[in-house]
Amino acid sequence: GEICRIQVFREGKKMDLQVQLKKFTSSDYFIPVYSFDKQPRFIIEGGLVFQEVSTNYLKTWGKKWENSADKRLLYYFNYYSRSSVDDREKLVVLSFVLPDDINIGYQRFRHLIVTKINGQPIRNILELAEAMDDSDSEFLRILFEGTNEAVLRTGNLKQANERISQRYHLLQLRNL
Repeated sequence: GEICRIQVFREGKKMDLQVQLKKFTSSDYFIPVYSFDKQPRFIIEGGLVFQEVSTNYLKTWGKKWENSADKRLLYYFNYYSRSSVDDREKLVVLSFVLPDDINIGYQRFRHLIVTKINGQPIRNILELAEAMDDSDSEFLRILFEGTNEAVLRTGNLKQANERISQRYHLLQLRNL
């Protein structure tokens, strides 16, 4: 909120300007830079693990994460980390899959960017949760950027979630 006086050159002329400074928090970013004070938000549904991309997430690729992380995610980080894309507020990904009978065929899915659930665009992880919870369809159809998609039968999800929670010793399936 402080006023900062600056000098700039425009068309060869020096100008004195006053600019009001504004604070940016990590949550203001499309891909948050740092978030030391809270756990990452996630959803585990049918063994599919979804979360929002952050710098901390990208750093899981190691010390040279800028070179080794998934190239699509690095593209968003490098070009859109401070602004939204396609009206999305955060970049939501399927980070990995906990193997189970309900998700056979999807175990190799990793770092896929979620675009829609049952035709509804996903702008953040809260909308992902809403779309999953409000689905009265027989199937949960998850579309990803590119050509991949995953389809889960909703009638089996509750039992599968309980089984997955026990098998992998999960304390919770969601952190929102």
